[in-house]
Amino acid sequence: MNRSICLCRPDLQAHISSVIDELRKASAMAQQLPAPITSASKLQSQQHQLYLLKEGERNGGRGAIVGFLKVGHKKLFLLDLQGVHIEAEPLCVLDFYISENLQRHGYGLELFDFMLQMAHSVMSVRRRRRRFLLTSSCGTRR
Repeated sequence: MNRSICLCRPDLQAHISSVIDELRKASAMAQQLPAPITSASKLQSQQHQLYLLKEGERNGGRGAIVGFLKVGHKKLFLLDLQGVHIEAEPLCVLDFYISENLQRHGYGLELFDFMLQMAHSVMSVRRRRRRFLLTSSCGTRR
């Protein structure tokens, strides 16, 4: 969440927070999780990035949120090529979701591509369940 926007526009901050909270519930349900992973209130205190994707043509030209992608650095213990455990903090996908009626339209790929352009990092994908869905922030689709 862009804090400078939020500090200047409390109304926008409240609206974005409610959008994130609706998306987090849909993400948890789609992944069959007992509780959501992402929350707008926790984003302000964490070092995670949330990318929101908006489709500008929907909703009578006002646009609609398509989904989100949350990434952040996590401490992981990995095996190197020789099988030795190493500690690393790669950029990881923490949560991802695209609205079910908008899946299979390339929005997830667009969201990931934008995030990768912004991150310029090696990342690992952490699978929570068999069915892995993506979740986002700050990207817009025109």
